[in-house]
Amino acid sequence: MEDQREKSTSDLFDRDDAGIFLPTIKNKEIINRLIKKHNRNIEKVKEELGNELWLEYVRSTTLDPENGKISYLTQEAATKGIQRQRVITEMNDVYSPKPISNPVHPTVQPKTEFNYWSWAIIVGFITFVCIWIYALFTWGLLLGLLVGWIPALIGGFVVGLVWPVAVLIVVVLIVLIIYNSG
Repeated sequence: MEDQREKSTSDLFDRDDAGIFLPTIKNKEIINRLIKKHNRNIEKVKEELGNELWLEYVRSTTLDPENGKISYLTQEAATKGIQRQRVITEMNDVYSPKPISNPVHPTVQPKTEFNYWSWAIIVGFITFVCIWIYALFTWGLLLGLLVGWIPALIGGFVVGLVWPVAVLIVVVLIVLIIYNSG
């Protein structure tokens, strides 16, 4: 009875021509359902799948070509890896097909959002330039150009790290200037 349950669970998974477990979306969902079913108790999942199938799953997900962490020793192995990746992609497309775009109402691509670090670089660079220009005026052309970039680099780095505070201060200063001038 135990062998029948193991075999039926084993038959649910996508495998390649050699019978090796593939890291497809379907297989990952089956494993995730089993993990959820057993309340994240990996030992019970291993027990239901059997050690051999569990090891295949672990091996296939750690050697997953989509992770880009595989280096092949021979050209033949590289070719097999590329073929294996193509099979995984095709199986994923069949299991969860991508939405068909309508030429009348094309799918709108979301705009790339700036994250915290993108703004940190922008604000840090602007601060760097401002401090270097200040150093040029304060220390003179020669000394400002030669050593002014050092405090500018430190200031740009620090202000870049706390850029929301710096932007808030600049906005408050602009509001105060406009309010007091009017």
